Amino acid sequence: MRSIRLFINGQWRAGARGRTLEVINPATEQAVAQLCLADEDDIADAIKAAAAGFETWRGVSAVDRATILKKIADGLRRDVDAIARVLTEEQGKPLEQSRIEIATTAAYFEELGLYATKIVDEEVAEPESGLKRIISYEPVGPTFAVSPWNLPALLPGRKIASALAAGCSVIVKPAK
Repeated sequence: MRSIRLFINGQWRAGARGRTLEVINPATEQAVAQLCLADEDDIADAIKAAAAGFETWRGVSAVDRATILKKIADGLRRDVDAIARVLTEEQGKPLEQSRIEIATTAAYFEELGLYATKIVDEEVAEPESGLKRIISYEPVGPTFAVSPWNLPALLPGRKIASALAAGCSVIVKPAK
C-alpha cells in the first residue's frame, strides 16, 4: 500500500501528528493507499511556504510562467496512463474516464499558461482632462484552493494552473 504524504515547501513529509486515513478502492473495497493528514502545524508551515514562494513566483515573467505550465502539461500527457491508473484505483471510475480527466487537466495547464502572456497593463486616456490612467494587473498573493472528490485531477489542476498563471502561489486542500 502506498503512502501519500504532504508536499510542503518543496518536500514530501508525514503530517506533524502522524494521523492518516486509508484510501479505499470503491470497486474492490481494498485499501490502496494511506493518506497523511495535516494538522495546525502543517497548515502553518504551508502558509509560510506559500507566502515565501509567492515573493519569488510573482517576479517570474509571464512568458516563463507559461513555459513552466506547458512543461507541467507535457508531464501529465507523458504520464497519463500511470496517473489514470491511480485515479481509477482510488475512485473506481473507468480507466478511459481517468485518461480523459488527465488529458483535460493537461490542456488547462497549457491554456492558462498562454493566458498568462496576454495579461497586460492598460492605458486609459481621458481626453477632457488630458489625464491618463494606467490599469496594472499584479498577483495578489497566495491562494487557497479547496477541491471536491469527483474530479481529483481536473478541479484542483484548474485552480492550480489559474493561480500559477496569474503569478500567485497556491495551497491545495483536496477532498479526503
